[in-house]
Amino acid sequence: MITASVVSLGVVFCAYIVIGAVLDLYRWRTRRLTARATDLLGTALYEQHSEIGEQVEALQLVPKRIMLAVAIRLSLDLDSEVQTRLVDIVATTGLTRRIGRLGRSRRWRRRQRAARLMHLLDSASELRGELLDDPNPRVRASVIETLNAEHASIHVDVLLAMLDDPDPAVEYVAEEALLRSDGRIIEKLESHLRSATGSGALHALEIAATFRDPRLFSAISSHSESRDPRMRRLVAQSLSAGSILQSLPILLRLLEDPVARVRIAAIHGVARLGIDVLAGRVGARLADQSW
Repeated sequence: MITASVVSLGVVFCAYIVIGAVLDLYRWRTRRLTARATDLLGTALYEQHSEIGEQVEALQLVPKRIMLAVAIRLSLDLDSEVQTRLVDIVATTGLTRRIGRLGRSRRWRRRQRAARLMHLLDSASELRGELLDDPNPRVRASVIETLNAEHASIHVDVLLAMLDDPDPAVEYVAEEALLRSDGRIIEKLESHLRSATGSGALHALEIAATFRDPRLFSAISSHSESRDPRMRRLVAQSLSAGSILQSLPILLRLLEDPVARVRIAAIHGVARLGIDVLAGRVGARLADQSW
């Protein structure tokens, strides 16, 4: 009986040793491959195109899980030229297929992981659009966080619709993505402003205020008589997008708004536009208790 117990303990002890040795070997191999992949990818990103053929061929032999981890780490804070080269290398080494499999998984956590890797795919990727339409809000939010100005201009309709998403986190990241965009979204934003209501309209006005584009003035001013004081305040903040003659009648009305925050925003609007004829009105407001 004692002998059997000793043998059992010996077997367990040997198994622990073997398993530990295998795990140590696995970790050592992973570290070695990671260092090798980091050197190869770094060289491929910053060397001239004519000199990276060998590095890309060697990267194709690196296990995809390691290659993916290295690509994510090296993808931070790249300029546009190097980012474009990284996207090309990702496609050449087969990582695009791996990301695609993750993005079409039935498990939302895998889809979320793929969503966080969208910056490694080119702008024409269909997977980006599929994940933006994912039923899980965490997946949608994750893919939105990776969008640059070009991606935002391609998916502007989806992003504008998400300004009224049921999930507040999705609303927030959609607004942030649109704020990072450029003038390519102006026409769509103008159209959306005319029809938007509720939180979607609030977010759209906040975005419009940052652009200060004259093309948005008419759509912005259409909300100047909204019952929601937040809307009227944002209109006052955004009026510098128009000319003085366009803004004058609206600012006159908002200077007399019953809500203090709206009046303050209107005064700031007057200051930004430099409307001298309203100096008297603004001076009178210095006695406003809301200050």
